[in-house]
Formats: sequence, structure tokens, C-alpha cells
Amino acid sequence: MFARSASRETAFSHPAHIHDGELGTCALDKDGWIAYKSRVIVSAAQICEETYSCREPDEEWLLSELRKARAQ
Repeated sequence: MFARSASRETAFSHPAHIHDGELGTCALDKDGWIAYKSRVIVSAAQICEETYSCREPDEEWLLSELRKARAQ
């Protein structure tokens, strides 16, 4: 996982998540940026009902951004 911020701009934008019919379930409700140089280690036990809010709405977009970050 990588750090994401809604206040600190980096080269890689990460838009707010929009889930049709699921208002209020996603914690990523503001546009932000991904800090691909700031890897975050999270144990599987920390990803649970209380912390996990959703999946990436457009996984192909995410994979494209990861490829761009790796190329830099």
C-alpha cells in the first residue's frame, strides 16, 4: 500500500471514490494524491470491517498509475 493525502499534492492524483448507491460507505470522499515513494506496511489483521471501506472503482486506472510510478 502507499500513502494517500487529500492535502499534500504529489505527481499522482487519486480522485475521490464515487460509488453509485453506496453513499457514505467510502472514506476516500475527497480528491487526493498518492505518495508512491511512501510505502505503508499494513498487516492483514488491520484490514477488517472497521478499516476497509471499498475497492478501487476503476482498477484499470489504478494499474496504469502504478505502472507510471514504477517507470519514474
